[in-house]
Amino acid sequence: MYPWATNTIPADYRDTLDAASVLDIREVDFFRLAFKRWHGREAGDRVLEKAFAAYMFHQAVPPWVRHFSREVLRRDRLGVLDLRALGIEPYKRV
Repeated sequence: MYPWATNTIPADYRDTLDAASVLDIREVDFFRLAFKRWHGREAGDRVLEKAFAAYMFHQAVPPWVRHFSREVLRRDRLGVLDLRALGIEPYKRV
């Protein structure tokens, strides 16, 4: 059953959607940025594809995405969200 059909979207999944929206970047780019901040390097295509597919089809949110989502939402709530300091420039939509 689809979570949106029952209106029970998991909190981690919703947080990821909300955080990507706050940053105004695509969810896949949010994953890329979260991976880079957690691991200190760019994600390989296979790693990113596997994690993002699990997210899209099973609402499985990796720890590094969950952590970054919470950080973005917390900073936004406190009014101290600095987009440039988060390094989102390469991921902004034109």
